[in-house]
Order: sequence, then C-alpha cells, then structure tokens
Amino acid sequence: MKKRIISILLAAVIAAAAVGCVYFIIRQKNSEDLNVSVTVNEINENSYAAYTKNTIVLQGENGSYYQVKEDGLYLFAEESSSFEDKVIDRSGVTLAQYGGGFFVLSDGHSVYVYDSLYKPVSRKQTDGKIENIFIANDSLYVKCTYEDQSAAILQYSVLDLTVEQKSYAAQSSSEYTFTESDNCQTIVSRENNSIAAICKNGSFMFGTVPLFVYDNCVYQIRRDDNADGETIQIIGSGKTERFDTPHSKAPARNIMLCGDVLLILGVQSGRGDESYSSDLNTHQYDVLTVYDMKDKEAKNFKTKKGEKIVYADEDNIITYYKNSCITYSIADFKKIKEKTMDKIKSGGSYTFETCKDFIFVFDKSNELVERISVGG
Repeated sequence: MKKRIISILLAAVIAAAAVGCVYFIIRQKNSEDLNVSVTVNEINENSYAAYTKNTIVLQGENGSYYQVKEDGLYLFAEESSSFEDKVIDRSGVTLAQYGGGFFVLSDGHSVYVYDSLYKPVSRKQTDGKIENIFIANDSLYVKCTYEDQSAAILQYSVLDLTVEQKSYAAQSSSEYTFTESDNCQTIVSRENNSIAAICKNGSFMFGTVPLFVYDNCVYQIRRDDNADGETIQIIGSGKTERFDTPHSKAPARNIMLCGDVLLILGVQSGRGDESYSSDLNTHQYDVLTVYDMKDKEAKNFKTKKGEKIVYADEDNIITYYKNSCITYSIADFKKIKEKTMDKIKSGGSYTFETCKDFIFVFDKSNELVERISVGG
C-alpha cells in the first residue's frame, strides 16, 4: 500500500513538473513573440501621423515610392523590393512631401524644393524650428515653433518660396470656417483669420488644431473630463455629440474620416493612460473607436495585450500580433485573414508606415524588411 501511495505521489510530482515545464515553455514562447518594439507612423493615407510626425515614405508620380533617409531621398526598385537608388542628395532630412510636381525636403531649419526630375528649385531658411510641412493647392505650408513657445503656420508659393501668409496658432476654442479646393480644405479661425488646419478629404492632415470637415461643417474632437465615464465629444457648428470609449486618453489628433465613418485611434501602454510605449511586452491594448456620422452610433475595437493597430480604413483594420499581420472586418470586427511576418525577429525594433496601397515595415537601421498590400 505504501509503495502504491509513493508511486501515486511520484506520478503526481512528475505530472506537476511536466505541467510546470509546459507552462514555462508557453510563457517563454509568448514572451519571445512579444519581445518586439513597434512604432506606427501613418495608419492610412488620410491620417495625420498616428504616433510620430516623421515621414519615412512618400508617393511620387506614376505610383513611384520614395524613402526619406538622413542623407537624402531614395527611389523604390520593384525588382529588388528595396530603396536603393538615391535621387536627391541632402543630409539631415527629417521631413518630406511631394505635391504639384515638387519634392520638398526639410532638415528642421530650412526647406528645399526640387522638381519632379530631382533638380533643385529653391531654398528657404526659417527663424523657427520646422515641426511639419504639407503641400496643398500649389502652396507649401510650414508649421514652426519658436523659443517663446509660440507657433505659426507659414504659407509659401511652392515654386519660389515667397511668403504668402503667416498665421499664428489658432486657439482650440475658436469658431472656424473653411474653403475647399481639390479635396483639400483650408480651415481658418474666425477669431483672428489664422490658418488652423489643412484637411484632405475631410481628415485632419496638418495644422495646430486637430479638426475635420463633414457635411459642410467643421468639427473638433474633445474628451469630456466632467463625464462619469470615458466620453468623447464631437463639437461643430453649435452641435455637441457624445459617445463612450474604453480609452481614457484617446489622442484627439489620431482621427480619420473615411466617408461617413469617423475613426479615432487610442493607445494604451500599461504605464498610465498618458504614456506610450512601442515595446509590446509592456503594451496593454489599442482601441479604435468607429463612429458613424450619419447614424450617430459608436462601437469600439479593442486589441489583445501586445496587439498593435497598424492600419485602418472604412472597411478593414490591420494589426500586428505575434509575428503576424491580422486583418479584421470593420463591420463586425471578425478576422478575415492572417499573414505571417517571417522577417520580423524577436528583440527587434520596427516602424510601420502606410503610404497609399502599402504598409512599409522598416528595421531600426531604416532598412525595408516587409511591404504589405493593404488590399490583400
């Protein structure tokens, strides 16, 4: 009987040890899968940069793609699936835009304009720090900040960089009006006639105040700090609409208008509502609030721990999770497909940026490792 009891106890110990080993291996495997840092720049072409303003990829004429590197601009080669041909030699580049047949590069202090054949056209130095640039309606808009903490938007003729207008930052409480040309809306403060934002197809792209245009009205998203729950307000033209979101600090600038659907992206790192970490080991979840501007209904897509949203539009959401890109339907949040990302390695640091029809994935050396079609 003693021997039987000892045998049972021994079997139980072995079983427990086996379970412990299995648990350890699974935990280690999951930990390794999440041991990646992911930074997201643009989550669709009509979005202001989701987490950072730095631009890595831009599209030129005839579907050509370019990568911004510290020493200039490189053209994407389809045959090698890499950015290897330097077309513009310019060191210290941090920002770039293409529009109206011109490339505009900036090193944070000056802007440099090149034509579509990569020939230099003009150069302008500013007396402030250049935070962002945008080309619309044959004008170049430059956002600058100054030592006294003020900010301004400078509007130039993109051809010769003559100053057309200088607008100091509009207050977020201002009333706004807008003009539209070629699907771009220039939003101006009624208070001081200063440029507050530039929108493309309704979505905020550039400026000092995150705004969007829908049904001939200018809207701004704010968080209601006096509400009992986590509530977002949409304020525009005397109207205020409220809806709940599971994210207490959804950044108001991470907004996209896709037709009648408003997308609001929030991130949560696990170190407090206001912090952000690209480390997926400490990341808790992302949340995408989908708000129907016609039906006035909101629903929330919340990711798993370590799952990061890298793309969204009115049809699909794409996330990165454990070495895979997963596509969900925005209609019912059901998984549509999954693509394994073999070139993303444990312990690596990667940047995802959407440009037109592709998500480009770069490693910490700024080298392209993956290119994913957002349509399939």
